[in-house]
Amino acid sequence: MNPDVSHHHQNKDTAPLCTRREAAAYLRLSPRQFSNLVHAGEIPVVRFGAAIRFRRADLEAFIEASTGRAVKPEQGGAH
Repeated sequence: MNPDVSHHHQNKDTAPLCTRREAAAYLRLSPRQFSNLVHAGEIPVVRFGAAIRFRRADLEAFIEASTGRAVKPEQGGAH
C-alpha cells in the first residue's frame, strides 16, 4: 500500500477529519447544539468546496477550552 494514501483507510474514530454528524457525536452533542457552536465560531471548519469537515484536533481543543467553565453550585449546600 502506498504510504501517502494510507490515511484514507483509517478508522473513523482516529481519522483526522470527521463529518458534522461524527463531530457532534464525538462531543456528545445534539446536531442542533453542535450547529449552534459552529455558527457562533466556537468550532473551526475545514471546507472542501461545499463539503465541511472538522479536525479532530480542533474538537479536542474545544474540549480543553471548555474544561472548567461549569457554573459553581450555590453556597450553603452540603457541608
